[in-house]
Amino acid sequence: MAHQFGEQTHKISQELFGDTEPSGDCLKVLEKTEELSAYYEKEILKLKIQLRQIKEKAELKSEYLNNAFEELLKNNEDLIRAKEKEDAQRKELEKAYADLKSAQNHMIQTEKMASLGALISGITHEINTPLAVIHGGLSNLNELLDFQFTDFIDFARKANQEIFEKLNETVQFIRNNNAVELTTREERKLRRKFTGTLEELDITGFDNLVSDFIRLGLHEKFEEFIPYIQKDQGEKMLSSVSKIGNINLTTNNMVKAVKKMQKIIFALKNYSYHRETENPEAINVVSSLETVITLYFNEIKQGINLSKNYDEEDEFIINGYVDQLDQVWTNLINNSIQAMKGQGDMEITLDKIGLNLVVGIRDTGPGIPPEIVEKVFTPFFTTKPQGEGTGLGLDISKKIIEKHEGYISVESEPGNTIFTVTLPLKQS
Repeated sequence: MAHQFGEQTHKISQELFGDTEPSGDCLKVLEKTEELSAYYEKEILKLKIQLRQIKEKAELKSEYLNNAFEELLKNNEDLIRAKEKEDAQRKELEKAYADLKSAQNHMIQTEKMASLGALISGITHEINTPLAVIHGGLSNLNELLDFQFTDFIDFARKANQEIFEKLNETVQFIRNNNAVELTTREERKLRRKFTGTLEELDITGFDNLVSDFIRLGLHEKFEEFIPYIQKDQGEKMLSSVSKIGNINLTTNNMVKAVKKMQKIIFALKNYSYHRETENPEAINVVSSLETVITLYFNEIKQGINLSKNYDEEDEFIINGYVDQLDQVWTNLINNSIQAMKGQGDMEITLDKIGLNLVVGIRDTGPGIPPEIVEKVFTPFFTTKPQGEGTGLGLDISKKIIEKHEGYISVESEPGNTIFTVTLPLKQS
């Protein structure tokens, strides 16, 4: 019986045995070969299927990678464009920031010049007053020196020893500037007292001499001079004392007037000088405050009682920009003066608290209503009548203080408003 084999096994059988029937062992081999052939055909088919699947997956992955690569290229182009756009925007922002900084500095300088313009008339008056003192003093000195260079030399040569010694003692007292400043009321009271004393002694015609002695600080010694009025050359001696004292008083007043002018001019120069600086510098806050107070002195003295709880020689040093800090004090002091309408009490305090300097500026004005007290630092908000305020002063002050890493606050009630500025002190 012929066995049925697959095509490959049948072909092998024909080549080996021809038409002869193979033996049993050969049949077993052929059957095993047929079995293996069928197995391998199945395995090869499975491998072909797997290879086809792998190929399909590879083609899909290749397509995916190609798409991903194209997307990556597109994204890279987008990133390049975005970077270019970001660089352009950054440059625009840097320019905008520089323009904003320039505008802020210009605004501060404009506000400063506006404040200075408003102060000019008062400053001019303050300078004119000591000038008038100097001018009047020079005229007075000419007259007094005319006497001293003629009559006084002649008198001193003829005076007896007692009168000469008393004159010398009195002149030394006057030169040592021991005069105590008196109020007008105290001067009137002393004048009445000494004039009455002289009238009781039936001595008249010395009213001007009495006034001079009081101004020269000789009122405590006045009774010592009464006997000399009745002595020979005594009246001449007292007249000499008066004239010498007036010369001394006049020169002292002129020196004070010059120092006052120097202080005003120095403050004006410091305030008006614009410093172009990018880096902060060491600032003495006391000096900065005194500059502004000096410029406002004419307005303060009209009816404001200013008290300061610091000494002008104190030093509280911070890092900052003096132009800008001056503008803060200008805004706060000017606001206080205007709030009080030039009449009231102003108090300026400086306290070191931890690593900070706390500056308080208090006034006895009508106060800020509670419903708007939180708005006072808002740009363009003002409680002043139209045309009297820009509404930028406190906003600018707040920005300046924040630039100095500090902060500003306000507390207010009728008769008591205080602006508090806290600044970090410079650490050594």
